[in-house]
Amino acid sequence: MIIDFHAHIYPEKIAEKASRVIGEFYDLPMCYNGNVQRLLESGSQINVTKYIVHSTATKPEQVESINNFIISETQKHKEFIGFGTIHPEYQNFESELERIKKAGLKGIKLHADFQKFQMDDEKMDKIYEAIKNQGLIVLAHAGDYRFDFSSPKRIANVIKKHP
Repeated sequence: MIIDFHAHIYPEKIAEKASRVIGEFYDLPMCYNGNVQRLLESGSQINVTKYIVHSTATKPEQVESINNFIISETQKHKEFIGFGTIHPEYQNFESELERIKKAGLKGIKLHADFQKFQMDDEKMDKIYEAIKNQGLIVLAHAGDYRFDFSSPKRIANVIKKHP
């Protein structure tokens, strides 16, 4: 079994732009555009059987629509295992995490560099506890050399505080 553990997907109308923005953020050309069908086609060429799919909310108001999209795509494609998103400033995180869990998503994707928060910031403690209480996994983009938001030290602090 081959699992693509890190697959970003986006709604068709924003896939091209979202991929371009990521490429600009990292100053790297993007080979794919985040389109679901293109992901499935390219994965089938190398016998990928499962994909961990996710996206990241860069603003609190994006949380629900992104999670709706991920939930919808995991319901359409049995090969997708979905991870939702939470933004540190999203107010209704407890109910959203409960909804994510009930929908069958397995975790939460955090990208501190895009979301502009320090992984070990105390304001995240309630969110980490709520994620744990729902039995969800945290997938965190970490260690970007240009920023200190997700340094290994910060990740270690989170793990110590929230084992």
